[in-house]
Amino acid sequence: MPASLATGSIVASGGEAIPLSSLFSVTPGIGNPQFLILSGLDRDEYTVSSTGSTGTVTGNGVTAGFANIGGDSLGLGIVFTYNPLTGKYKNAVYGNINRAILTASQDTDANEAISLFSTNNAFVAATYADNPYSLAQMTTYVGTVSVVTQPAFVGPAPSQATPDSISSTALSFVGEAWNTNGCWTLTSNIAAMAGASLPLSSTSLGIPGTVNGEWIVAYNGPAGQGGNWQAVIKTGEMVAFETSATTGHITTVVSGSGTSAMLVDNITYVNSNGSFANSAHDGSADDVIIAAPHAASQEFSTAVAGSVVYELDTPTITVATASSSAVVNTRLPLLGLFSTSDPAGRTITAYQLYDTGAADAAQLMIRIDGGVKQAAHSAATAITEAATSLATTILKPQAITGVDTLEIRAFNGSYWGDWQALTVNLITAAQASQISAAAPGGVSSQPVASAATQLAEAIAAPAASAATTFVALTPTTAHLLAAPAA
Repeated sequence: MPASLATGSIVASGGEAIPLSSLFSVTPGIGNPQFLILSGLDRDEYTVSSTGSTGTVTGNGVTAGFANIGGDSLGLGIVFTYNPLTGKYKNAVYGNINRAILTASQDTDANEAISLFSTNNAFVAATYADNPYSLAQMTTYVGTVSVVTQPAFVGPAPSQATPDSISSTALSFVGEAWNTNGCWTLTSNIAAMAGASLPLSSTSLGIPGTVNGEWIVAYNGPAGQGGNWQAVIKTGEMVAFETSATTGHITTVVSGSGTSAMLVDNITYVNSNGSFANSAHDGSADDVIIAAPHAASQEFSTAVAGSVVYELDTPTITVATASSSAVVNTRLPLLGLFSTSDPAGRTITAYQLYDTGAADAAQLMIRIDGGVKQAAHSAATAITEAATSLATTILKPQAITGVDTLEIRAFNGSYWGDWQALTVNLITAAQASQISAAAPGGVSSQPVASAATQLAEAIAAPAASAATTFVALTPTTAHLLAAPAA
């Protein structure tokens, strides 16, 4: 493919100038499609504080802006034509695609999905350039980079997202005012600030979900997939669905899984008199305060069709037991303490690990392939090892007993997964003999559930609030758009 994503997302300050070459990589080659179409989408579902500012694209001293293409959608489109003699894509007005500049909106929380499509059909390119919904059905989708404006955001967007970062980013929006129709803008902002732009398909109903960068499709109802998707959703996923009122909604899973999943979105809590209990009170009846996580059942009970579950392609580590035991001054093989899976079936190529202990004498030392013992104490200094070395990686407990924690994550050749904690009880040989006597299978035959673990599990399952009298997801607002006919 002559074009590809150059980054996962862009988090910009208001009015920031961003080279298009930092969003997409475009290279010459034999068989390149005749046209690349740069297409922007801004869903105008913001709070009353919005000034209406949108981004622009400038090339050759000429500026293109967004214009309404129907409903709440603003579009922008520029067609670049390939010249095989120069190996460049160029527009007669705006010049070379690699030299164009995108200027971000001046509004905080503004979100513009900048997509790239390719085609050899001149009519399609000329007719539908400013309509990404039509292009998605009639051309080849290269990908989308979301550009969100967050003046208070520190540093560039992360190079990738993980389920934990999606969750923490979503939780950072709790308490912020948001438009009741702006569910897609919210999830798109969350994904971009975490480092991975949602695919353009996530903004439409009734069309199959598509991959985009780090996002894959875990469940694809419009493509004919069956099964109970609600039972298998998990933290970090984003779920788009059609409601019983034939409107659309998209939400973020911030904790739990299946029936215990908790969501963050622009849900409306309705009083018995019909008013919004979580109104933003900012002068607009359409603005609410984003509430704390709520049970997925409050929303998924209204889902009737067209559901799509988007999932990050990041490896997951599952710990074999709640806690393992190891005798000090002995060796504990790392293999067998956990298992690893990848949602896209990629091969795990590497691991990183470090020990959270503060003093070397109380830590697990790490020896790989019989080499020199190593110690690492933070994510920044973590030891990286090839997946092929896992079978020969040994943990070497030092002389002091106690509880130690090893953090480990996996890499699938493209993306790292979240860190996962492995708890190890460092015990004496005498203690090991006592445990063996109680459990003939040996020291590691039974998981050790600490009081802290039991307390954490209790906290993670909060009781339902008796103060809530009436809660409802507003079914009358069209959060997602039905895909228009081509």
